[in-house]
Amino acid sequence: AGDAESICTMRLSDVVRNPCVLSPIAALLDLEKIAEDDKGWTGLDDQLSALKESDSYLFESESQSQPTPVITAGGNPDGAPAGEKDAWAEVAARYQ
Repeated sequence: AGDAESICTMRLSDVVRNPCVLSPIAALLDLEKIAEDDKGWTGLDDQLSALKESDSYLFESESQSQPTPVITAGGNPDGAPAGEKDAWAEVAARYQ
């Protein structure tokens, strides 16, 4: 099972983009069903496909789970409604 576990870890790091979910996914795998044969390792891809269907949230990339912030240019608005005059500017204009 030690070889199967190391193969699972390597394969998972190729498939899963978010490293925070590697351990939970590895815990859901049945290592007894993963074996090496003349074609390579079998049983892992089948289990990963099943997990992608049943627990798809574990395979979301970080860019999908994080919303993109909206940044607007122009600085801070002054807060005055359009068309209203600044009272302090009117008083200052009288003394000039």
